[in-house]
Amino acid sequence: MATTRKFSQFQGPSQIESTDIVVGLRNGQNWQFTGVGSGSGGGVTVIIDQVSHGLSLGNWVRIDTLGDYVKAQATTAQNSEVVGCVVDVESADEFTLQVVGFVDEGVFAGLTPGGVYFLSGTTLGEMTLVEPTTTSYVSLPVFIAATATTGYVRQSRGVIIGGFPPLGNPDDGAPVIHTVTQPGNTFAVGDWVRISGAGVYDLADGTSFTNALAIGVVINVNGDDFSIQQAGWNSGVVSMDDMGNPLTAAAPYYISATVPGAITETAPSTIGQGVRPVFISEDPATESGWIFPVFPETVGSGSNSTNIIPVNQVAHGFTQGDVVRVSALSTYALAQGDSATNALPVGFVVEVVDADNFILQTSGYSTAFGAPFTPLVPASRYFLSPTVAGGITNTEPTTAGQYSVPMLIALTTTSGFILEQRPLAVTGGGAIRQVVYTTSNVANSGLFFTNLWQDVFFCNLDITPTSVASVVRIMINTIICTASALDVGFRIVRNGVAIPSLLSSGPTSNPSLENFTFTGACLSGGGGGGTPSYCPVSVMAIDTPATNVLTNYKLQIIGKINTGAGGQWFVNERNASPNFQGITTMTLEEIG
Repeated sequence: MATTRKFSQFQGPSQIESTDIVVGLRNGQNWQFTGVGSGSGGGVTVIIDQVSHGLSLGNWVRIDTLGDYVKAQATTAQNSEVVGCVVDVESADEFTLQVVGFVDEGVFAGLTPGGVYFLSGTTLGEMTLVEPTTTSYVSLPVFIAATATTGYVRQSRGVIIGGFPPLGNPDDGAPVIHTVTQPGNTFAVGDWVRISGAGVYDLADGTSFTNALAIGVVINVNGDDFSIQQAGWNSGVVSMDDMGNPLTAAAPYYISATVPGAITETAPSTIGQGVRPVFISEDPATESGWIFPVFPETVGSGSNSTNIIPVNQVAHGFTQGDVVRVSALSTYALAQGDSATNALPVGFVVEVVDADNFILQTSGYSTAFGAPFTPLVPASRYFLSPTVAGGITNTEPTTAGQYSVPMLIALTTTSGFILEQRPLAVTGGGAIRQVVYTTSNVANSGLFFTNLWQDVFFCNLDITPTSVASVVRIMINTIICTASALDVGFRIVRNGVAIPSLLSSGPTSNPSLENFTFTGACLSGGGGGGTPSYCPVSVMAIDTPATNVLTNYKLQIIGKINTGAGGQWFVNERNASPNFQGITTMTLEEIG
């Protein structure tokens, strides 16, 4: 016969242990319960039935999208959503999960008392004393050791390394979430919004630079209140594009130019629209991805955002395509090639946002030259206009006092490359437009000649002036080595025709009319068989070809030995005195 005890005869009270058998009622039926606690700790545990679960004692687990319990890992926000630790494995199809509380002996070994353990980013289901540091991994403390074999399961909020924590309550103070009160707003979760006025929010769209300035996505709406997330990882909010299609994994999405408040996988491409990437889809199944703050660009304004400048200037008065300059502190005015001050352009107005705002582009490719522009001539170079403020012309200015400033090279009738070049005064400015030079040995050429130039040339240069208003400066520098005191004559041949007047020096057919560029005074005296003399010579001439076609210049050099009245001219008499040789450099400069 069974023995019955009164409650007053029971031992205790005591906490439930894992080997205890407890009986009671469930749904009006008698039940026997076992393992309701973890050792003597009294932690919260749950018995899980899952066929072929594959889990081991001490594994940290999460729930996947199929509802199965799998090993957790700190590689992503989703993979690190730990629900608990396996504290008992009853069979291949059943295990006990502890979600919080004290874990007694029999689960862990070799722990460091007082140590904080993090979910491992390298080994599935494991924990580590080393906090993960890899960017985009999750730092999630899961356990604090009390002894070498016991400790406490803790439920903590993970932090994405280099990013932001997974989002929960939008009012929990996360730095990327802001709650706004706007009476009468009609926003819905998933809308992308911008600031349209003082404390006023509106749907963002890609129709212009200003409208594309989205500051975030609405993640919660409660009457007149809504919460905006500006950056970081997000799940369960952004689910479809502007056409109602599911998102594509790993694809970037832009503010839509056709549906306000929506996003699109196709970047806006119409001139004047705003290109603002805002979201990269991570996993369409969980509607997760990354929100990132990027400054928008205007379509057709080049790919380098450093050359695109939004400008606020009250009542600026500009139109698209105007060339502007800086006229005062943070103030712009129309540029014009009529003076040194006005001819300092900084770029083109590529978009007029409103009466007080415009977009300035300083360089690079642009497609902002459609109407009201006169169609451009492809492959033509355009200059700042000297007659129309803010305009351009494909005719280079040539009038004295005007300035030549190349502004654009046309690619099509509506597009081209904006240039950054310094202005050049058309005349009187002395600015060098281009330089060509050559070096030639002056030695061992020609036979003996008396009182005549021989057809031997040193230095052969071509130059094509860019303007009919330019002049060509010819500079000659030579060091002549001779065994005798020597006078030197020079002559320029332009396009095969000798132009003696350029240098006004050198011999003539009449010895009595000879004139010389350089006379004697070598650096060291010499003579037949003696120490050589080194004679430095510098000559400069200005030519006005009055043409912008290719022009050829050649140099002739002749020497004179003092052999009596009038002397005797020659070009390198072989095996005879003087030994005439050296190095000569001729430089041509186009001066505008």
